[in-house]
Amino acid sequence: MGRVSWVQVVGPHGRVLFIGMLRHGKTISFTARPLEITLGNAGAVRVVHGPAVYAHAGHNGQVKRFHVTS
Repeated sequence: MGRVSWVQVVGPHGRVLFIGMLRHGKTISFTARPLEITLGNAGAVRVVHGPAVYAHAGHNGQVKRFHVTS
């Protein structure tokens, strides 16, 4: 079984844009800003923000929260 992460994305005005499990190879994207993102298994997630690509958002099993404004 591939790597899996629980993901929650909250957009402007507290609106939940996504909540659920993301499996290896699946992609979601958002244009709304600001975003509050919570990852349940940050080591399984690769984050792409503009031209920047981050290998992993954190460590395996780590819960990670961050804010995207631009």
